[in-house]
Amino acid sequence: MDTFERKETKYLLSPLQYLQFRALAEGHLVPAEYHESDVSSLYYDTPDDLLINRSLQGGKYKEKLRVRSYGAATQSSPVFIEIKKKFKGITYKRRVNCTLAAASAFLAGMDYLEAIERWPLKDTAAQEYAHGTMSRQIAGELAWMRDHYEGIAPKMLVTTHRLSFVDVDDPDLRITFDSNVRWDNMSTTLEKAAGRHELFDNGERILEIKCGSAYPMWLVAALNECGIRPQSVSKYGRAYQAAAMRERRIHTARHAA
Repeated sequence: MDTFERKETKYLLSPLQYLQFRALAEGHLVPAEYHESDVSSLYYDTPDDLLINRSLQGGKYKEKLRVRSYGAATQSSPVFIEIKKKFKGITYKRRVNCTLAAASAFLAGMDYLEAIERWPLKDTAAQEYAHGTMSRQIAGELAWMRDHYEGIAPKMLVTTHRLSFVDVDDPDLRITFDSNVRWDNMSTTLEKAAGRHELFDNGERILEIKCGSAYPMWLVAALNECGIRPQSVSKYGRAYQAAAMRERRIHTARHAA
């Protein structure tokens, strides 16, 4: 799918809460189609970090631009260029599939069709879809965002190991667990992506619940029993704050020396 509209709620779990929740969810969840993966996301932003600062301010409207890969990426690997918007608690995601080389060239200013023809996907069906009406429409939205935010460029790499599940009775209810979340604000590519800095020091995991309707009763009961409450857990946001804190510590240490 290249278009999503759903409610996404995040929670930060301690190692104990994770084990407790997994035990209570036993029998209610089954592995998703892509059950286990290493996800790498390269976030684009303006020179003054406008998009992430606007997001951290907590307004009703937020938007992000990123390139995402599942597994190790090379220049010929398939990736997704995504616009992720959130308005009044509902997440809207629009994305196109292309090679990493095409994504980089397109976001640097090249015409979409020129980029995907110069660096095509190996999968014939996927390449044909990339030329289709829906993909070209979304590419137009991506190009508008690229051109609207002057100087937009890669600013933050976030990597994580993800486990994905769906509800056994409702495949539209998707649950993911992200562990080993790392960040790197010096990387400008997804090639050999490996975040240098741990985002969480104590083995916490991010639980994300994605659905289009109310939670089933078993899920409500499990969250309550484990004492799990919704939190603002933007990986890019927390990585940005961690990077700023690290820079302040380095600056302070230099002046103290």
